[in-house]
Amino acid sequence: MNKFLLGVAVAAVSALAWSNAAPAQTKLLVNSFLPPQHVVKTQALDKWAADVERATNGRVVVEFPAKSLAPPPGQWELVTQGIADVAYIFNGFARRRLLLPAVVHLPFGSTNAEAMSVALWRTYKEYFETADEYKGVKLLALFTAPAGELYSMKDPITSMQDLGKMKMWALPGVPSRAMERSGAAVVSGPAVRIYEIVSRGTVDGYVGIPFVDALAFNALDFAKSTTEIPGNIFSPSFSFFMNIDKWNSLSREDQDAIESVSGEALARRIGAVWDLKNVDAMNQLDDKGIERISPSRSFVDAMRKQWAFLEDEWIENAKTRGIDGRAALAFYRRQAQDLAN
Repeated sequence: MNKFLLGVAVAAVSALAWSNAAPAQTKLLVNSFLPPQHVVKTQALDKWAADVERATNGRVVVEFPAKSLAPPPGQWELVTQGIADVAYIFNGFARRRLLLPAVVHLPFGSTNAEAMSVALWRTYKEYFETADEYKGVKLLALFTAPAGELYSMKDPITSMQDLGKMKMWALPGVPSRAMERSGAAVVSGPAVRIYEIVSRGTVDGYVGIPFVDALAFNALDFAKSTTEIPGNIFSPSFSFFMNIDKWNSLSREDQDAIESVSGEALARRIGAVWDLKNVDAMNQLDDKGIERISPSRSFVDAMRKQWAFLEDEWIENAKTRGIDGRAALAFYRRQAQDLAN
């Protein structure tokens, strides 16, 4: 074979090898502070990861660290500093930055997690996006947990007077402030650490987490009763977001592909699987001997009067972001109710 033909052959082999080479992959490190066996991880985020890989034809793959790279309140900095590419945060931990998603946290407006998650995303797109609260990151989705309940580890809670005599563990934000306004002494912290508090018997009850998480975090065994308030005191909401530089490094094709499996689709998926697990946990209350209390009309009226400041305050906060809070709140609640029905 002469030199010319040999060169052609080598070039052809090289071209064939190049065409068969695996395409370059972008890896997304996604942090999850919930336990690895939590339903949000196993039945929602793991499936989202598979969806991302499928939608991008394998160009983007998702990896999860073996354990959380930061405590729950540190997720925003974890992403903005580039330690993880993607994470989610309970919006109560970023309430000065993320005022608007707290529309979900307000008392008496809860339905189910799927409906609330979709309603929150639609409200964000309709009202909140222009406020640019997520400047510096790429928001991928918003979602909520099932509504948080009011649990007693002693006598049932049937009046504001009962609450005023109690020491309560509560999630930060609305649950803590509602309890404080009711006269209760409050210990606040992340839900993943609730067991450390309730197992020591240093509080009389706890508030703000759904049945499924009270069970998952081993707190439900310490409850003697729950007071089931119509519309609930509170529902936790979360933001799922990506490092902006990482997002900008992706092709427009891959950005579109990721958005197609995020947003409302991911909100609906997370809410739906959380709802199913919450029903399973609720069905265990009788087996655990936990009494379910329906509050009296006078107790509900007293709560509404005592906690009305939370809604007024949110509407005023929305105004500082240039948002018509009253209209946004009405839109969110209408969406949440219609979707639940």
